[in-house]
Amino acid sequence: MKTTAILLHAGMLPACLAMCYYPSGKEAPRDIPCDPNAQTSLCCGGHDFGVACLDNNLCLGPTGKILRGSCTDSTWDSPDCPSYCQREPPPIAIWEP
Repeated sequence: MKTTAILLHAGMLPACLAMCYYPSGKEAPRDIPCDPNAQTSLCCGGHDFGVACLDNNLCLGPTGKILRGSCTDSTWDSPDCPSYCQREPPPIAIWEP
């Protein structure tokens, strides 16, 4: 059982090494990349916050709100970064079901 837990944590290591940033270039320390294997990725809040990555480059918050998230590209020049709601401060939710 302990070996499995160690392997699971080791598999999560690449996600922990990639930093996420807001459009201003400020670090988003609680966010993790949605695709840890990609060169550039959308980031959403960690799963301990109940946030999920969506296929449309948005994040689903724990209360069902749609969030912009952050990006692993500190310049936000990559097309993999969300292209909307980049002004600071961003709106918390842009749509509620």
